[in-house]
Amino acid sequence: MRNRTHFAHVALLALAAACARPASSEDTGRVRTQLDSALAVHARHFQQGDIDGLVDAYTDSVVVRPANMEPVKGSDALRTTLTAWLKAAPLESVEYTTQDLVVHGDEAFHIVSYRAVIEPPRAGEVNDHGTCVLFWVRETTGRWRINRSTCNSSVPAPQPPPAAPARRQ
Repeated sequence: MRNRTHFAHVALLALAAACARPASSEDTGRVRTQLDSALAVHARHFQQGDIDGLVDAYTDSVVVRPANMEPVKGSDALRTTLTAWLKAAPLESVEYTTQDLVVHGDEAFHIVSYRAVIEPPRAGEVNDHGTCVLFWVRETTGRWRINRSTCNSSVPAPQPPPAAPARRQ
């Protein structure tokens, strides 16, 4: 009986998912405009070093998966991480460009490319570009906020200097 009940629940969920229709192209266009606008504000907050503005773009339960780091979970951890990042390497500029967007009701899967100019202290200007995968949720107020984020640079990592040859004894 338990397997039948489990099967019935799975079948019901599958049916509900099959009936859920993605947004029309008109709706997707409207959402794209809203998300592109939100990312333009996000870029401005990065350039201004506005940590409160940056954190406000994310849900309280956000999970950010930065390259070469453990996931950052929750808005408090994100605030700490962003503060450290901007102190270590302030952004002179950043720009996002939508590559792909899929909208399902109050959720959106968004792939954007980015270009950034970073100014680490005593290191000179660094140009970066890459891709971010964002999962957005629309709140009851109609506002979209980022719930999941993964960004990766397309710039090759610097290679360590070659090892000195082993000395013969």
